[in-house]
Amino acid sequence: MTVPDRDFTEPAHAPVVLKAESVRYLLRLVKSGWAVATKLPGVTADGCEAVLRERLRDGVRQVLDRRGAVDRPGDSPRTDGRTDIPILLGHLSSHEHAAIIECKRVDGSDSSLCRLYADQGIDRFAGGKYAGSQAPAFMVGYVVLGTPAAAASGVNGYLERRGRCAERLEPSPLLCEPWVRESRHLRPSGAPIRLLHAFLEFERGR
Repeated sequence: MTVPDRDFTEPAHAPVVLKAESVRYLLRLVKSGWAVATKLPGVTADGCEAVLRERLRDGVRQVLDRRGAVDRPGDSPRTDGRTDIPILLGHLSSHEHAAIIECKRVDGSDSSLCRLYADQGIDRFAGGKYAGSQAPAFMVGYVVLGTPAAAASGVNGYLERRGRCAERLEPSPLLCEPWVRESRHLRPSGAPIRLLHAFLEFERGR
């Protein structure tokens, strides 16, 4: 299912509108932040998610500092207490978090990690627990083994076994890169949410 390149918003009450250009910007920002993070201590394929999350946030901050940008990730130890990394886009008028990013380790050949990626990541957005007032939201998959394509395929296999073929992760028309996927979901209210998935690889040997 393809959605036109347009603004993203929930129904009329939504406080945040993200243009397709902003979605691409955020995906590239996360990718650039990860390139910095992979040079930091503790960023290894067997590292814990809490460390990886903090290093990614540090990497994003460094990228933004170099650019002199006003966009900033949340500063509290657990960010908003629910999701991993909220990012404020300073050029938006809303004071709400403009981007919510949930991060999970993933390996396409590990059914347990694929299940956790779906059940404790995707489903928390689809169920309205995360990013309740936003139509686009973001997930990061730390690819601990294999490739981004294999990671996406493993998550899809889990979704298909649960009879959720319509929620498959597919290549995104917003950013045609091998590490980017997107999926569509309906919340209990009937409101749709579009998830952008960034599958990030570790440096070899780390």
